[in-house]
Parts: sequence; structure tokens; C-alpha cells
Amino acid sequence: MITIKVKTNGKKFFVPIPYGLLNLGINILSSDFITKQLNKAVKGNGEDKKSTFTMPPLEKENLKKVVKELKKYRGYEIVKIKDKDGTEIFIKL
Repeated sequence: MITIKVKTNGKKFFVPIPYGLLNLGINILSSDFITKQLNKAVKGNGEDKKSTFTMPPLEKENLKKVVKELKKYRGYEIVKIKDKDGTEIFIKL
């Protein structure tokens, strides 16, 4: 599980992201339907309608390998930021 903790001005936020939910997100974002919709939105909203930018398809297998590798490093802190104004951000596997 990836945990994100944010502390700022006396407020604390904690967001747990289970690996199963991360895999579900990978399945959704790598689907052909989502890729087509994103490309349609980028092409339709561009300043010049002749934009040639297209989002490349995400390879589900490669992204799942990344998540599988992340599971091996449980407990490892990826991000640990403490600002002078008291804001703190932690991201931990």
C-alpha cells in the first residue's frame, strides 16, 4: 500500500492507495477507449485544430511490472519534504 501524508497549518491528510486499486487504475487508463477519448479531447481543444499530438497507448504489462517491483520495497520512503512554514509531505511504500 502506498501512503501519502500531508500536514499543513494544523490540518492532516492521509491517503492510502492499495496496490489493487493501483492495478485497477492501470487497467482503466490503459484501455483503448480511454486513449481514444483523451486523443479526441486533445485534438478538439487545441488552439490549432491541426494538432498532431496523440497520446501513445500505455502498455499495461509494463506498468504492472512497475507495481510488482514497488511491492518489494514496502516501508521505503519515496518523498519526505519538510518546509520552513511547517508543511510536511510524506510518500511511503
